[in-house]
Amino acid sequence: MRKTLKELRKESGFTQGYVANALEVDQTTVSKWENGESLPRVETLLEIAKFYNVTLDMIELSKKSRSKK
Repeated sequence: MRKTLKELRKESGFTQGYVANALEVDQTTVSKWENGESLPRVETLLEIAKFYNVTLDMIELSKKSRSKK
């Protein structure tokens, strides 16, 4: 089952600040990813998958983000 970045974070019990710290990005960046305002870079997406211990195909990126490309 595919999950959004927000779902993965909440299920893990993490705050946006914690995820931002772990991935070495700003908290507003995490918020933008979760709200579909921007997409993580491919390299960062790989780090996110590793961080949550999921495969890339398990991560659902929002339609709003994809339509901007």
